[in-house]
Amino acid sequence: MVGKAVELSSESKVMSGERYVCDLTLNQAIAKIYPDWRNFNYPHGPAGKLFKDGSFVSFNGRVGKITYGYADFSDKKNVPLSQQNRYDLSTLGLLRSA
Repeated sequence: MVGKAVELSSESKVMSGERYVCDLTLNQAIAKIYPDWRNFNYPHGPAGKLFKDGSFVSFNGRVGKITYGYADFSDKKNVPLSQQNRYDLSTLGLLRSA
């Protein structure tokens, strides 16, 4: 039987501590990037979950190890962003500097 990894060991690091604000909820923002996001599997927890070692659950359910910024959504604050998620939200005009 395979269990869920609660805490992951990694070489996590913060590439940018930039802060952003998004007026959407976290789920609305994810849906703008991934219209089929409800089909993703989130075995490590919900998107935005931060682990003690600095890794986090990315928008597509994968574990991110490098943080490229933090975003405050209307329903969840201080969500770590992967490079791709930051780029996608910025390209869509959904992020502004805090």
